[in-house]
Amino acid sequence: MSRSPPGTLGSARDSTLDDLLRLDDQDFVQAAYQRLLSRSADAAELPTWLLPLRTGYLTKLEVLAAIRDSPEGRTRGARVPGLAIPRVASRLRRLPLVGYLVRWLEQAARLPDLARRLNAHDAVLAENDAAEAGRAEAIHRLDAAIRNDRERMAVQTQEFDERLQSLAGLMTSLRSELRRASVLPPVGGDADGEANSFDAYYRRFEDHFRGSPEQIRERLSFYLPILDAAGHAGIAHAPARFVDIGSGRGEMIGLLREHGIDAYGVDNSESMVAQCRDQRLAVVHADAIEHLASLDPASLAGITSIHVIEHLPFRTLMTLFQQAFRVLRPGGVAIFETPNPENLIVGACNFYYDPTHMRPLPPEPTRFLLESCGFERVSIERLHSGGTLAQVDAAVDPVAKLYSAIMLVPQDYALIAYKPAIPKTA
Repeated sequence: MSRSPPGTLGSARDSTLDDLLRLDDQDFVQAAYQRLLSRSADAAELPTWLLPLRTGYLTKLEVLAAIRDSPEGRTRGARVPGLAIPRVASRLRRLPLVGYLVRWLEQAARLPDLARRLNAHDAVLAENDAAEAGRAEAIHRLDAAIRNDRERMAVQTQEFDERLQSLAGLMTSLRSELRRASVLPPVGGDADGEANSFDAYYRRFEDHFRGSPEQIRERLSFYLPILDAAGHAGIAHAPARFVDIGSGRGEMIGLLREHGIDAYGVDNSESMVAQCRDQRLAVVHADAIEHLASLDPASLAGITSIHVIEHLPFRTLMTLFQQAFRVLRPGGVAIFETPNPENLIVGACNFYYDPTHMRPLPPEPTRFLLESCGFERVSIERLHSGGTLAQVDAAVDPVAKLYSAIMLVPQDYALIAYKPAIPKTA
């Protein structure tokens, strides 16, 4: 006979029927054996009762009655108070017709307890539903608060950006005014006269190497039809104004004024500005990008810039193109002329005559940069052939023949770009 585990089966010998019925599964079977047979159920006996209990084939009362009525149970003569009636009911259940009535009465007697359990279950479900609804409402409120915070943050960020842009514009205008009032030195110079010295040198340099004003004006006349068409293509009755970036000696703005086109220039050289003002030409002494940044959006019909962009670092060039796009009105035109490195003499030698040149700008990448900044219909016009092909016998002097062919490649090119007449949607 197996021994009872300490502290459990020993106490089961004095258990009442209610004590036994509060136990479940294996604990119930072991307590029943201890109470009725004074021993533990062995490994072979446990499945005999556990499987019928777990499948509902037998109730706990029926198991107790069966153990009590077993040969060993009758020998032991154990009694469990309150078990007599369930034993009788168990026997009655086996009788024809009477068993059906007994089972029906038992089910009916269990209905109140079943109803209480169902009500308790419904109460727990209702409580869980209420808690879930509360959690859902809390999540909804949290989501709404997060959305509101994001919207407020977006508005505040936009307001901050607008204020920052406004402040940048005010600072740009202030710097320009201070430079015009000679409180600040010109861009790239200082107050000890170095800027004035360089300006004077560069003016003499252009006079010597660029060509006479008359020659330059003749070359620039190529752009007159383009600028005139842009002036008439804008909004009806809106003034069409043009700006020449890096106006230098004023050839472009003088030519436009002669043809009735409203134009002014921007240059950061005091010497050049003074020369233009001597000719009664309208010129602003300022940094080009700072000046464009101070203008209202869509306020210009056209922008010209002749031999300026090769003086700029790439990031500055990109900023110039972006500002030009911003200040042009829909349909406005931008013209940028620069040395053509496709001409080998220009790319390898003549470009570097000017000590302020940064690097040659190949046509196609420069067109791509303009298109990336929003311009459309960007065309490349190759201008100013280096000369005529000499009548040289290649068999006698092949080097001279090659040099003559190279010199036919245009020395300059212009990028002519338009701001879309209808703004592009994202």
